[in-house]
Amino acid sequence: MTHSILLVDDNKTDRYLLKRRLEKLSLDLTVLEAENGQVALEMFNDYQTNNEENPTAYPPLVVFLDINMPILDGFGFLEAFHHVGAPTDRASPVVFMFTSSHREEDKARSMHWDFVKEYIVKGDLSNEKLEQIFEQHLKPTVC
Repeated sequence: MTHSILLVDDNKTDRYLLKRRLEKLSLDLTVLEAENGQVALEMFNDYQTNNEENPTAYPPLVVFLDINMPILDGFGFLEAFHHVGAPTDRASPVVFMFTSSHREEDKARSMHWDFVKEYIVKGDLSNEKLEQIFEQHLKPTVC
């Protein structure tokens, strides 16, 4: 089964680097990308169209979400997403904050949402941690 991951970050380089690391995992992954929270939110709001276009990869089961982005930042996405969710019989997506912010108040604010599973500072993500994320959060939701 294909597992779908959504990378939400305005920085193309950060998306590219994370996508490359994800591709090295021994999982069947489809990586979707959004350059800000608004684009990501529209993907979830337009469930019917996205599911018809790509039923094996939609909705994404894991979202890596940056905080500081134009148009709609990570916190704005979280606020809106908790109202939208994923109208499907598949597991609800889990969110991993993936940010350059070391601020404790950002971490506390992010972890307020029960669907946010971890707060990861971009420079601190090891390959081992990435594998652990999928062992704990992706595989149990689809097996």
